[in-house]
Amino acid sequence: MKPSYNLFIRRDKINSQGHVPLYLRVTYNRKKSLYFTGIKIEQKYWNPDKKEIRRSHTSYKVLNHELEQLVYEAQEIGFKLDKQKKLSSKNIVDRLKGVNPENFFTYAKKYCDRLDKMGAVRRRKQTTVLLNKLKRMVQADYLELTELTPAFLEDFEIFLRNNIGNAQNTIVKDMERLKMIMDDAFQKEVIDKNPFDVYRKPPRQQSKKEALSIEQILDIKKLDLEEGTRVFHSKNYFLFSFYNAGIRFGDLCRLKWDNIQDGRLRYLMSKSVNNTNPKWKNIRLNDQSLEILGYYIKHQNESDYIFPLLEDGVDYSIPEVYDREKSRLNSLVNLDLRKIAELANIETHISFHISRHSFARHAANMGMNMYAISNALAHSNLKTTQTYLKNFDEDLLDREMEQLF
Repeated sequence: MKPSYNLFIRRDKINSQGHVPLYLRVTYNRKKSLYFTGIKIEQKYWNPDKKEIRRSHTSYKVLNHELEQLVYEAQEIGFKLDKQKKLSSKNIVDRLKGVNPENFFTYAKKYCDRLDKMGAVRRRKQTTVLLNKLKRMVQADYLELTELTPAFLEDFEIFLRNNIGNAQNTIVKDMERLKMIMDDAFQKEVIDKNPFDVYRKPPRQQSKKEALSIEQILDIKKLDLEEGTRVFHSKNYFLFSFYNAGIRFGDLCRLKWDNIQDGRLRYLMSKSVNNTNPKWKNIRLNDQSLEILGYYIKHQNESDYIFPLLEDGVDYSIPEVYDREKSRLNSLVNLDLRKIAELANIETHISFHISRHSFARHAANMGMNMYAISNALAHSNLKTTQTYLKNFDEDLLDREMEQLF
């Protein structure tokens, strides 16, 4: 089915001088949209059969040429929209009016470019993955921002689940990233309605956070590994993180000796998606941490870095360079931690981030109050800490049950 284009006069809009406006009616799939041509004439000059202005009008040649060009332009627009699979009577009329809704993917690309300039490399990569999934759904590189309606978002959610095979929490994260783009477009007044004001994203499934007990931490500490090997260093990285409130791997890599002052560890936490205003951490070093640092101060080379991870002479101020190297090193350390878990007879799947979970678990078991734990982990609010610790309630329950019998 092709669109139809018909010129007609609006007798219901006759003005005081007896002039009526000429309109173009675009019909497609039984839906109609009207476009005012900008021409007004007396009714007697309109030929409804030929759809043109009669010769008796002094300017009939010029006006009929304008109408002919208008219909041709509408047909060309309809042809292009059909190729883009965006054909509708409304879209044709909108284009005639000069309303050209921004391509979502073009806007999202600009959004990702801004993330790069902000240094949010990982967030940009995650957003790019999301955009590729969306392109798979629409099977095109063109999608108007206004087409992202609540119903469209529900369809995308179903597509992620059924066609991509994403798990619930992955879908939640993708919808959160998509919301950030639409929030940005709404704030910049590129769109006048935000579909996420109506759409309700699926609930996040509470995942079980793995954590080691203090006994398992001690089993790792007791391991006698060959000094100077990669697995030896990875053991120290993991333990140092545990003893210092779960310092993240990206922050540990960047630690330099000038971060150690007066027996305290002071460092600026790296920015993350939810942490746009990084905080300074100031932790008093305990004996276990000082023991680990003692090894590295004795074997210190000319490097300013505490741990032998990053290379001197490389400009890590470029976010993409640092993010790529950090990811590579983290993967290597996680491989080492699997070997360490096997040597310590620990069945729990260990990654570097488990050191953070393990610290939170141990702190809760030792009776540290939630506010103190939240401060140590540098969470932005207590609710985050509550969710974090909910995974370890079973330890506290076990302890309480033991006291009952």
